[in-house]
Amino acid sequence: MWGLGSRSGPHPIERLPDGRLAHEAEGAEVLRAVRARPLPPEEAAGWPATETS
Repeated sequence: MWGLGSRSGPHPIERLPDGRLAHEAEGAEVLRAVRARPLPPEEAAGWPATETS
């Protein structure tokens, strides 16, 4: 099992030119995309959307 922050793990830690970690920047991009999408009316009203089948 790999410890957190282990540089010897199967996935090397990639740093971007601005110093951020690559996976953190990727997560930020995903969050930005999710936040940018319009909410369905029921979510905007504060209710969780439920799937009906």
